[in-house]
Amino acid sequence: MVSNGEQLLDNEFEAPDLFLLDKQLSGVDGMEICRFLKGQDSTRDIPVIIVSASPNLDQQAKAAGADGFIEKPFQMKFLLDLLKKYI
Repeated sequence: MVSNGEQLLDNEFEAPDLFLLDKQLSGVDGMEICRFLKGQDSTRDIPVIIVSASPNLDQQAKAAGADGFIEKPFQMKFLLDLLKKYI
């Protein structure tokens, strides 16, 4: 887990099995981070799921390269099912 989106852009993390990004990350937009991760050889194949309270961002998330999108509020079961799908 990282506390700031800049850490991801600076490659200051261990490669996870999956990225779960909020669109409103501290310091950087989650969509920008998603585009960055999907553009890197080392992370392009790692699934990215975007979470947002903003409605109707699923198409923007897909355009950024996200594998999945969850709109807040959501049922925990829905999140867990989506995580299982990609891990």
